[in-house]
Amino acid sequence: MRTKLIVCCFLFNSIYGIAQELSLNFDAGYGFNIATESIAEGNAVQISALQTELSSVIYSYGKGLNINSEIEYFPQKQVGFGIGVGYLSSSKVQVKNHRSDYTQDVEYTATMLRFSPFVKLKFNLDQLSFYSKLGYLIGVSGEIQRDLLFVTELGDETFSRTIFNKGISHGATAGFGVEYPLTNRISLSGEVRLFIQSFGPKKGEVIIGTENGVDQLPELEPGRIHANYVDNYIHQWNPNGSTDFSKPITELRRFYPFSSVGLNLGIQYKLVKNK
Repeated sequence: MRTKLIVCCFLFNSIYGIAQELSLNFDAGYGFNIATESIAEGNAVQISALQTELSSVIYSYGKGLNINSEIEYFPQKQVGFGIGVGYLSSSKVQVKNHRSDYTQDVEYTATMLRFSPFVKLKFNLDQLSFYSKLGYLIGVSGEIQRDLLFVTELGDETFSRTIFNKGISHGATAGFGVEYPLTNRISLSGEVRLFIQSFGPKKGEVIIGTENGVDQLPELEPGRIHANYVDNYIHQWNPNGSTDFSKPITELRRFYPFSSVGLNLGIQYKLVKNK
């Protein structure tokens, strides 16, 4: 641990010494759907005995709030490099199936921690600085949460919460923005930012399962609680044709969209000013 700390201090001091400009950036913004997917079953709402209204649910888990911090340095006046750390909290994706004899409401949300090394090009025009940047995106600790509420016409309720996680996500990020200086060291920024990303969870687990408020998880077999998602496997059929739930089930891995485009506003503090 001590050796790693010494190495980090050495690298920071080296960058500090050669940089024309070394800055810390903090920003937050909201992303909107892009590179979307459609949930197959969509919404189904019965409006009469012979009519049901059907509608698509178009989504990307990238839609929502993203908060980021970056450190960047410019060894040259117009070309710089940096690395960003960001947190995504998606907006809700809701799917409903309402019929005369039951209702089913499903709600999905997602979170992810994202790292992004990037290259940044900057051009000064009077007090304003216009820039563009392009980076590689890696997502860790990604998690999709699914809440399912099923209510019969008699009022009986079944609720479950399933978490899909594990696995690393890859993608890209790009941005175009402008910086305005408030002082010699502090600037405000506005940026149109693009995230292109997908995520395929490797694990699934039911963490809540109730019927009319009574916990049912202790009564469930492991295969009804846990799932492993893989890219390739050999399926073993049971002689009696039934599914073996005595151990976690295995299914093919699915990738979900996490892409977005939106506006981020931020503040920048220069640790080293232009020479």
